[in-house]
Amino acid sequence: MIPIQNRDSYRARRICFDAHKWLGPLGRWFLTCHVCKGHIDALYESKKWRADHIRRRAEGGLDTPENLWPICIDCDSGTDGKAAQDNKDIAKGKRVSAKHFLGRTQSKWPSRKFSKREPIE
Repeated sequence: MIPIQNRDSYRARRICFDAHKWLGPLGRWFLTCHVCKGHIDALYESKKWRADHIRRRAEGGLDTPENLWPICIDCDSGTDGKAAQDNKDIAKGKRVSAKHFLGRTQSKWPSRKFSKREPIE
């Protein structure tokens, strides 16, 4: 069983940094955001990036260098960011799975079943 970790855990960031760092012209370590291809200064902008799972943890993705890529906060957050899209996709997957394995779920609204009227004699 995979232990529950913070989305932005130190361990995931360290694995991501070690796998994707590159040395800049002035001898400083940089990362490249895999969404916008922007450069992230690993020393001075340490709070402006996260380790992004390409295959989500909810889908069985592991903390491996092949699955963790740096992403800047601007690309990851917000209503149109990757985190928002991931949450939508995970919620949809859970709804589809629940409907498939548990049968049809009850609606919040009462059903309207009309019975045929008996003819008046």
